[in-house]
Amino acid sequence: MIGTKRGAMVSSVDSFTVTLKGRGGHAAQPHLTIDPVLLASQIVFRLQGIVSREIKPGDFAVITVGSIEAGTVSNIIPDKATMTIRARSRDNRDKLITGFKRFVRAECLASNSPEPLFEPGRPSPELLIDEGMT
Repeated sequence: MIGTKRGAMVSSVDSFTVTLKGRGGHAAQPHLTIDPVLLASQIVFRLQGIVSREIKPGDFAVITVGSIEAGTVSNIIPDKATMTIRARSRDNRDKLITGFKRFVRAECLASNSPEPLFEPGRPSPELLIDEGMT
């Protein structure tokens, strides 16, 4: 199948790997830890507010948490968690990326967790079709 249209055909896509740092420990003493699994869960919940409350209704924007990895056993709270996050938007790319980083940092601050590490993936820019060619 081949398709074409005038103007924007595909929106930009940005991906990030985010490392959340905690303080691990035994599950019987959670009060002595900073739980990165709980932190990651809070971030997933909060990220949904970016699209629903910061992007105009009718504008295209999607933010997705594709994976969360942390720990290896049931009785130990791990010392870090890694998340992959994908943001896709045509008109709100900068707002989406700035917002997601702000939300992640705010949750880390609220959890007394150190500054998160953001590793950008390879971005895919917006595909704009030359109107004269279509």
